[in-house]
Amino acid sequence: MDELMSVRCLATLPVVTLGGDAVAHVKDAVFDPAAERIAGFTLTGRALWSGQLPQDLPWPAVYCLGRDAVMVRDRDALIRRALRGETVTPWRDVIAVTEDRVVVRTDTGEEAGTGETERGTRQRDLLGCRVLTETGEERGTVLDAALDPVTGRIETIRTSLAELRADRMLGLGEYALVVRAARADRI
Repeated sequence: MDELMSVRCLATLPVVTLGGDAVAHVKDAVFDPAAERIAGFTLTGRALWSGQLPQDLPWPAVYCLGRDAVMVRDRDALIRRALRGETVTPWRDVIAVTEDRVVVRTDTGEEAGTGETERGTRQRDLLGCRVLTETGEERGTVLDAALDPVTGRIETIRTSLAELRADRMLGLGEYALVVRAARADRI
């Protein structure tokens, strides 16, 4: 599949194992601003009022992202709250994933079993976020983003005022997504 997908359309997609079992539904896509890509998904249960699950689905555990379902090898792809919290481990540092822990490489080269380290990066929700240019001008709010379903990389961001190339992103914080100002935006 070579065409881009809307991040907004991912909400409520079922998460299905290769064995054919639906194990969850996508609640939100979690964005890693440093990598300009989807880090993974928060999940809800399959029942109508089941609420958020205590597990997340990290991007490396996604077997395939399709228009009608997110496919995973098996139920073990779901990780206990790996994506939320103050910091998370960059997936390049993950050594192994088990049912109850994530083993990561630390700064010293040792393995840690907590799944979180001091040098983790903040990952945030992109949809609904305020957009500011580096010159302090507001550019609306994020309505949607187009992503490559193979890599999870964000290609474009659609705001309430314009569509922006993802390479204009400078950072995503608690207050706003900051983007490079276009020449017309600069003073």
